[in-house]
Formats: sequence, structure tokens, C-alpha cells
Amino acid sequence: MRTSAGKVILVVGVVFLLFLGFMGLAMANGWAYATGNGADTVAVVKEEGFICKTWAVQFTNDHPVKDADGNVNEQKYSVVEKEHLDTFQKARKEGKRVSFTYKTLIAYWPCTYSDRDVITGVEIIGS
Repeated sequence: MRTSAGKVILVVGVVFLLFLGFMGLAMANGWAYATGNGADTVAVVKEEGFICKTWAVQFTNDHPVKDADGNVNEQKYSVVEKEHLDTFQKARKEGKRVSFTYKTLIAYWPCTYSDRDVITGVEIIGS
């Protein structure tokens, strides 16, 4: 009787450790459940974070998105890559629109971002 109970505890322990390992990898790589794209004019670029330096980008809402109550949703995204930051700053300085792609994260570690939507690509559009 003791050996079968010991085997069950061992199997449950191994499954639990595998689950923890999977969750750790998923969070370290930014577990995304959605991706998207958009285009807008950059309004604000600001640095955030104490240990992990990231940046937050807000847009001017050229085409505001409203919720069911009629409130305008603020378009705010996190920027992790320095090259993306440089593109956003250049576009803001020149007053040009940008086209961007992003992913929405469920879990992320070790850094927390200002928003769950993290920019994955950006380019300046228009002349």
C-alpha cells in the first residue's frame, strides 16, 4: 500500500514540476494570446521601469475606439526594443504616422510593462 501511494505522490510531483517549468518558460518569453496591427500618430513616448527599462507609447487617437458605454479607449503600448523606440521618437518629432504590430501578453516575467500590449514592429508611413 505504501509503494502505490508513494508512486502517486512521485507522479503528481513530477507533473507539478513540469507545469512550473512550462509556466516559467512561457512567462520568460512573454506568453501572448493575441496579435494585431494599427496605424496612428505618436503623441507621447516616455521611459518607465526601475530595473528593466521599457518605454510607453501613446497615440493621438486619429480614429478613436469606443467601448460599449461610449468612452474612448486610450491607445497605449509598451516598447521593449530600442530600435522601435528610435522609430517612434523620430516619427513624433517629424509629426508622421506610424504603422505598428503588437502582441497582447497574458504573462510576462521578469519585467512588467506599462501595458499588456507590446510593440513587435514599427515603421514610419506617409511622406
